[in-house]
Order: sequence, then C-alpha cells, then structure tokens
Amino acid sequence: MKLVWMGNYRKLIKKLTQYGNCYTQVYNKPVTREGPDAVTVTEMQVFEYILENEEKKTKMVQIAQQIGISTSRLTKVAAKLETMGYLEKRRKVGNKKEVYIFITEEGRQMYKEYTREMLAYPYGPFFEALKNIPGEHLDSFTQAMDILIESTKEAQIGRDAGSEEEFIPIKKP
Repeated sequence: MKLVWMGNYRKLIKKLTQYGNCYTQVYNKPVTREGPDAVTVTEMQVFEYILENEEKKTKMVQIAQQIGISTSRLTKVAAKLETMGYLEKRRKVGNKKEVYIFITEEGRQMYKEYTREMLAYPYGPFFEALKNIPGEHLDSFTQAMDILIESTKEAQIGRDAGSEEEFIPIKKP
C-alpha cells in the first residue's frame, strides 16, 4: 500500500525516521576516545550547548529544557563531565540553589579534538551535501523540524502525565 498522505515528503520522512532510529542506538555511545575519558553523544550535546551559550550563564534547569533532556539526566551528565575535568559547577554568591556550569580549559581542548574529527566525518560530507541549499530554505526546514520536535515533546509530556502510579487502599483482615 502506498502511503499517499505523506505526498512528496515520503522520502524525507523515511530518512528522518531512519536517522531517528539510528540515533537512538548511539546516543549513549562514546563519540570521543574510548575508556574512562569517553564522552557520549548526549554528553557532547550538553557540552556544546554550554559552550555556545556560556556568556548567558544559563542555569542547569534551563539547559535541560533547551536540550530536551530531564534535569536529573543533565545533573548526571554534568557530574561526569566535571569529574573528567571538562566542566566546573559554580553558584552565585548568596544563592546556593541555582547552579551554573562553565567550560574548563581542558574541556575546550577536548572539544577542539572532537570538532576536528567530526568535521572529517560525518559532518564535513553532510555540510558539503547541504551547501547548495539557500539559507531561506534551510530556515524553512528548521521551522518544520521545530514542529516535529514540539510534537515529540507533547507526546512525551502526555505519556509522562498518564504514567502516574495509582494507589489503592489495603484491606485490613
């Protein structure tokens, strides 16, 4: 049966689905050197967000929201990256509640190595394949991806809301 409801977008949806499925297989696998210093895809995404937004001094809760991971997951990732010497957690004077994360010099060096490797493969060839697409078309595609991201977040929220535990009274003998 042909899936006509997707129209001309079937090939694109198929590739997005393949990418999403492949991504779920690797997001917790190392993208840097092997061993105790290995950094996973999720950890690198956290690192990149912090690096890209460091002048904003974003709180951990906001970072988790922007990346699309739970605050507990971010806390674990930040703790690991801090142990590795790539991040440093700080608090504002007089405010023990809000935690901020900063990149260390060792973290910056690790990131330089990582970007060199990623530009060689897979991102170099990926960017090369995209180079002839005009900027306004990339903007339109980015907006379309935002719709898919929001619908996925809404589905997750709905699933989380419906997964509350139910308790019933215990009958006494």
